[in-house]
Amino acid sequence: MTFEEHVENIKKELGIDSNLQIVCGEDGARDYIESIRKKNPSHAKCLEDMYLKSKNTRGIYPWPVDEDLILIKSKNYVGTLAHEMRHVWQYKKSKRQILLVRPLS
Repeated sequence: MTFEEHVENIKKELGIDSNLQIVCGEDGARDYIESIRKKNPSHAKCLEDMYLKSKNTRGIYPWPVDEDLILIKSKNYVGTLAHEMRHVWQYKKSKRQILLVRPLS
């Protein structure tokens, strides 16, 4: 299966809308980070430190910056893609739920 087929299958399985953008590779991530640097320098710096400078990070779902974006270092990291897409599902699901809490009597 191609990377794009994996993306579509996982989206379908999790019920994620098609607005999700997946940026692969460090060049794409750098371009994205530079595009937000003027608008939000602190988020750009945070993404730079967490994603580009980290040797252990393969992917990231930067929901405070953009809830429709996943940055992933390689199209070979399908497991990481699924992991990050699960975070998307969790975030979107939590936004839809309203929790009502009643005090104990």
